[in-house]
Amino acid sequence: MSFAPLLPGWLVLLAVLAMAGSTAWAYRRPAWPLLPRVLALALIALFLLEPVRLLVDHEHEPARLVMLLDASASMGAADADGAATRFAAASAALARIGEQAGPRYRVEWMGLSAGLVPGRPASPAQPGDGTAYDGMAALAAAEHPPMAIVLASDGGDRGPTPPDAALAAARVPVFCVGVGSIRAATNAAVRLEAASTSAFPGQDMGLTAIVTASPDLVGRQAQLIIESEDESVDESAGKPTGGTAGKSPRGALLVQRTLILAAETRVEAVVAVGDIPGERLYRARLTPLPDEATVEDDVSYAEVRVIDRKLRVLLLEGQPYWDSACAVRALRRDRQLGAVTLQKVGARTLRSGDASDAGDTGEPRPAAADAPSSTETAIDGKMFAAADVIILGAEVERLMAPAALAELRSYVAGGGGLVMLGLGLRDETLAALDPVLHRRGEPASMPPVLALAGLRLALLPAEGVKLAPVSVGASDGLRPLAEVLLGDELHPAVAAIRHGAGHVVAVNAEGLWRWGLQGQVEVAERFWRQLVKAVARNGEEPLRPDRPRYRAGMQATVALANGTAAVSVRGPDGRESSVSAVAGVALIALPEPGLYRLTRSGATATLVVDADVREIADLPRRDDRLARLAAATGGELIDAAAALDLGARLARRADLQIEAPRTEQLITHAWWMPVLAACLCSEWWLRRRRHGVV
Repeated sequence: MSFAPLLPGWLVLLAVLAMAGSTAWAYRRPAWPLLPRVLALALIALFLLEPVRLLVDHEHEPARLVMLLDASASMGAADADGAATRFAAASAALARIGEQAGPRYRVEWMGLSAGLVPGRPASPAQPGDGTAYDGMAALAAAEHPPMAIVLASDGGDRGPTPPDAALAAARVPVFCVGVGSIRAATNAAVRLEAASTSAFPGQDMGLTAIVTASPDLVGRQAQLIIESEDESVDESAGKPTGGTAGKSPRGALLVQRTLILAAETRVEAVVAVGDIPGERLYRARLTPLPDEATVEDDVSYAEVRVIDRKLRVLLLEGQPYWDSACAVRALRRDRQLGAVTLQKVGARTLRSGDASDAGDTGEPRPAAADAPSSTETAIDGKMFAAADVIILGAEVERLMAPAALAELRSYVAGGGGLVMLGLGLRDETLAALDPVLHRRGEPASMPPVLALAGLRLALLPAEGVKLAPVSVGASDGLRPLAEVLLGDELHPAVAAIRHGAGHVVAVNAEGLWRWGLQGQVEVAERFWRQLVKAVARNGEEPLRPDRPRYRAGMQATVALANGTAAVSVRGPDGRESSVSAVAGVALIALPEPGLYRLTRSGATATLVVDADVREIADLPRRDDRLARLAAATGGELIDAAAALDLGARLARRADLQIEAPRTEQLITHAWWMPVLAACLCSEWWLRRRRHGVV
């Protein structure tokens, strides 16, 4: 038993002395009424002291402590000759921490690679299996989250969604044990990219070979070869001509160059795609170097499809706009482009353009001159499906219902091209697609500067042309993976980003129409034509992959135009298989890098699959990722050598988590008030009976 006074001790003592003094003054001689008065005073004193009983829970359940071991393929690496692997070092460090933490924890082991695996993993995963930290969010969402997580990893997070916020919200600290060396693996790699996945007969196409090298290979020589897999080539000039002569053998040389390796080297090449519609394949090869971690990334492919048809362009705007008017004029002067416009003018929706330009299905109906058309029925997903490129002008919210705006995301994800014009903040749906992070502010006037990505698309002549300045909207930069076409990252006048299988371009500038006033009409029209052709969908091909290139281990989703025939797949090793279609879609596994040839009812397509060498070549320990996770959740980043110290601190942390003894009041309102009242009433009755007065 103990006491929990309701008032400070000195005040309780003073109150008791005052009540005792008043009782002694009232009863100078002993009498029977004194007895209930003393009992009442004693009861008041006990109430002020509040006696309690301590209740200790002897069946306290130990807290959960999760030992999370990175079991990805990179953990199988040994950072020095004869040294233990990262996996072995991490496993030993976690074992020491668990032993030192003591019996107050219920230690649980789990493995982490592409997801959470209960139990202690016996060995790292197979090559190609990376670590995805987003699986850790499941621990925070559990009914009884762990008190702490100890993660031993090299920091190679491949997951799409960081779990930091979820763990922090659940108050689960993550203590990270970093293992591995910060030294990069010896490796060089090449990646071949085409400026666009589609081209038109006679068009020049830009190819970019991006060569990367680890620090210990910088300064060494390597040979880069870019060749056409099946292109018609003028052997005398060594340059593709795009003529209709017979095709040369595979491996026709386009570029051969000896490089002095740097951290990143870009080699640009411009090739003519030719006049024959169909597929073009290009290959870049880097000569293997001694002691490379892998040679699988020394070869890369790019695929371009030549389209010989009229592209259908749909322009929507809620208010006439100078730049969009110039864009439409430029597009209609190109025989490969057909433009249809829908414009809101006052209360009416006006349409212009040949009906055939909108496609055979879902085309917008002409608006009557004397009556406005209904935007809810005129603009919908069927209209979008018939367009290869959609251009959004100013105040499109006046023209399009919210449901139609929402359908734009599906349109782009399915391979459509979207060009957004104008400055300032956009509708929430459009803002999610925009590569530019807009903010409120005054636009900046600046001359248009062609960025490297814009040069590959040949938006403007590379040199010798001076154009009028444009007004560039205020922004906070670009979204991840977006790239500048015109301007720079602080002032992106034109920027692009991929969304699913399609492209989105934001023209974050006004005043492009002034270029025509300076006598540069051809340059201005070239800009709009090249921009639209660069983002246009590949067309209504019988086989439509969901992306232009893949990584080994992924699954391709191929949309089928019609019919129920199965797709024949020939892999890089030459073996053939058949994949059935379900609801017009074929799901094709891509276990190995290389080229996968698809055939169905006479139609062909090629899937470019890059090698997934991240767990072999991308080996440096990522302390920044581990530190960010620990800081966000209230944990700490330590080295494996400090495992015992962390275990001791976790043991002390467990002591603080033991619940304090509970208390139970011995004097409660349920009985002490009636007893006190009875004592006072008894005193009153006895005094009245003895003296006749109170």
